[in-house]
Amino acid sequence: MSTSTAENQNSTASTAEKLSGQAVENKPLSTQPERETRTDKSSGRGKLRFALEMTALLPLSILALEALLGFMGVGQQEIVRPDPELGCVHLPGKLVTWRMEGYSREHLSSAGLRDVEHSISKPPGTYRIAIMGDSAAEGLQVALNETYARRLEQLLNEDLQAGGSLAKKLFMQEVQQNLAQNAAAGTSPQAGAIKHFEVINFGCSSYSTGQELLQFKKEVAQYKPDLTIVMICKGDTLENNIDVTQRGKAEPKPYFYLDQTGKLELDTSILQENKDKLSLDSPTNKVLNWLRANSNLYGAVNRTNFNLFLSDKAYFRLTRFAQDMGKRLATQKEAIAVPLYGVQNNRQVTLAVIKEFQKTARAAGSQFAMTLFPDVTASDKDWADTITAIKAQASSDNFGVIDLQPPFRKDKNPSGLFLQFHFSKEGHELTARTIKEFLENTPAKPTP
Repeated sequence: MSTSTAENQNSTASTAEKLSGQAVENKPLSTQPERETRTDKSSGRGKLRFALEMTALLPLSILALEALLGFMGVGQQEIVRPDPELGCVHLPGKLVTWRMEGYSREHLSSAGLRDVEHSISKPPGTYRIAIMGDSAAEGLQVALNETYARRLEQLLNEDLQAGGSLAKKLFMQEVQQNLAQNAAAGTSPQAGAIKHFEVINFGCSSYSTGQELLQFKKEVAQYKPDLTIVMICKGDTLENNIDVTQRGKAEPKPYFYLDQTGKLELDTSILQENKDKLSLDSPTNKVLNWLRANSNLYGAVNRTNFNLFLSDKAYFRLTRFAQDMGKRLATQKEAIAVPLYGVQNNRQVTLAVIKEFQKTARAAGSQFAMTLFPDVTASDKDWADTITAIKAQASSDNFGVIDLQPPFRKDKNPSGLFLQFHFSKEGHELTARTIKEFLENTPAKPTP
């Protein structure tokens, strides 16, 4: 009986173990798919939630970074956009924080000038002076009210309020001019007393004298300036024409050359070769121009790229290689007519541009004068020879020259008149006073 009982107990235990084993084996089989399904659903929802969060956070992060950069004034050095006629023009209304050399933080005007707002129509009784030039005239290195254009206007109006003789002299000049014009037209004189001086700054970084000539025709002439004063420096003499041996490296801008007869001609072939890059209508350029005008982040990235291009030789070579490859791979949709001419004499081209500039200004009813950027060290013989040539042409063609070298060299601290390459506040002040002195001491000359 004990044996039977033991066997029964063993049988019962064995059966229980089997049933238990089956239960254990069957339990995972019944719950594993459910767990996997729940896990997959949970993982899918997590990924979707993460994607949605990133989609929402990315633009918020960009906006926050834009706001931070704007508060700090970082990435606001973008001042120009591409232009198919002039190569580049100022961004209208752009807030510019300039730290490259010196410091300033102001908006460009609605017309894209480094100046206060000016109406195109000239108010009655206003004697209007147009200031033109490159970055030296633009004056981003100092506050707007410290530029020589703004200071000249202030000095002239102070003199006017004090009863100075300059307004009377210029009034007589205007009378003479109108008498000549009205006599030819058979009408009566219309000159009026000068009640206000207005100085408008059209200076733009990187412009050559040739670009300024085209700028006068396109933008400045409509303001009807009574006097146009153009700042010129040595760099202009190197940028008015192309180095035909380095044509592939030419910046996209208009150039000039002298043909075989010595006639001044315009070369727009570089602009045409870069037509897609300069176009105002392409969707890509519209986006880029919007970013230039509105994005601090874009400005910061672009400025970093520019700094690396200047300071890192490896980065410079890599960038140049990429640009050259891009030009080789690009397909030209239409043939570009490239004028054939030999190596040009920079000085002769510049003198021809100045002659055409004077002719154009006078045809628009404006007197014409050149301001010569100073070489205070007297170390650049080539620029000294160019200055001599400009003065000789001014004497024969009857236009004014404002030579900044004598007053800058006589100053007690000539180095203090510059920041690095551009005028300091004191340099702008001396320039304004020198131009005012020129206007006071130069005999009035009626426009032919």
